Amino acid sequence: MNPRAYIRRKLSVRLSLWIVFSVAILFLAAVTIMFYFARKSIKQEALAKAEKTLDAAVLNIDNTLHAVETATDNMLWNVEHHLDSPERMDVYCQEVLKSNPTIEGCTVALNPGFYSEGKDFMVYYYRDKDKFVFADHYGPTHYTTQEWYTLPLKKKHPIWTDPTTDHISNHPITSYSVPVRDKTGEVVGVLAVDISLNWLSHTIENLRPFPNTNCAMMSQSGAFIIHPDSTMLAPGAVYRQLEEHPDENLQKLSKAMLAGESGRMNFKFYGVPVYIFYKPFKYTGWSIDIICPEYEIFASYHRLQFYMILITLAGLLILMWISVIFIKRQFKPLNVLDKSVQRLAEGHFEEPIPNSRRLDEIGHLQRTFQKMQQSLVYQLEDIKQRNAVLNERNEALRVAYGQAQEADRVKAAFLQNMTEQMAPPALAISAAVASIYKDHEQMKPQDISEKTEEMGRHSKTIASLLDHILEISDKPQSSDSQPYSV
Repeated sequence: MNPRAYIRRKLSVRLSLWIVFSVAILFLAAVTIMFYFARKSIKQEALAKAEKTLDAAVLNIDNTLHAVETATDNMLWNVEHHLDSPERMDVYCQEVLKSNPTIEGCTVALNPGFYSEGKDFMVYYYRDKDKFVFADHYGPTHYTTQEWYTLPLKKKHPIWTDPTTDHISNHPITSYSVPVRDKTGEVVGVLAVDISLNWLSHTIENLRPFPNTNCAMMSQSGAFIIHPDSTMLAPGAVYRQLEEHPDENLQKLSKAMLAGESGRMNFKFYGVPVYIFYKPFKYTGWSIDIICPEYEIFASYHRLQFYMILITLAGLLILMWISVIFIKRQFKPLNVLDKSVQRLAEGHFEEPIPNSRRLDEIGHLQRTFQKMQQSLVYQLEDIKQRNAVLNERNEALRVAYGQAQEADRVKAAFLQNMTEQMAPPALAISAAVASIYKDHEQMKPQDISEKTEEMGRHSKTIASLLDHILEISDKPQSSDSQPYSV
């Protein structure tokens, strides 16, 4: 059957659909309002979570880097006060590694010729699992040409260097370099400690607010200290990135981070809508940003939306099913009544309509139809009785009518018989009269007397027949009487 025709024929289905449709509209309005405020709330919560994560990462790294700086600065005092004891530098480097497990390597490098003219002095120890290993060189070039050594000498204050690759472990590292001064205050060397950028990456990785969050750390010179793409860990990578991908939003973000500002931006990052949170570190001058894709921020909202849609559809289907069952059950007496009325329309008036115990309108309607059916049966019975009486009377009338027709036929036959019997006497009388009228002068009295007697006889015959006819006309003839004959 066509679904549309089925729905048009089933009142219970139509009512169920109207109920579900009405509930769906109300539910949709309520859910829309709820989702509007839920989206705002989830967005604010997610942004607050990202900001707190960024604050926690900055605080954690700041504390760790500050601990590194503190350990280095504390050891600097020993180095500066024992410059005349070069053999103690090995002990100090190892003490630094022991005091702070974050530090991967420690170097004390003095200007060439500080102890003896023409000779270099550099002590370098690095961590190899649970032991400290000595190395007589640091990097592929002479230490006096490397940034960790040249910059502190040039700027006369401690610095954090841009990322470089450890020539021993082949891991990216950054160094905290402190100028070493002699008793006169002149810078004569550098005390440097190395920390692994892998440690920074793991620290930030563990603090990510969302699974697909990316982080980047930038130095004041425009170098990425941490970046999802390891090829970007090179000096000037920020500027190269802006040249390769000129974007106004990226330029604003880079300028803000290089200026040591903190804040939040929302734009499309390589075609993906993102929220970017950035903040500077307290001690190093670096800046860190967290890139949160918008779909990650609203992931819980979309899950909630999916579950709500699923629950809504399931609820509407269940409501539809319950409504159909309930309405069918409530309309069951109407279905019974409909079948009974159809049977009545087909002429089965004697079939009783079932009783109903319901007190609502449907029960009242069923009882009313029951009374109507009973009244109709009584009326039909009365009509049948009246029809029987009428049929009997009609049969009697038909018989009477037949008898009357038979009597008329008998009378007509009798009259015809009488007429035929009256014709000869009348003709005889007419002939006698004509004969007397024509031949009375020649006729004898005796002949005239005979003619007259003959006319009298025939006149009596006619009079007798007429009396008989009058007698029959005044007296009704029964159906079983025979026609009169003369």
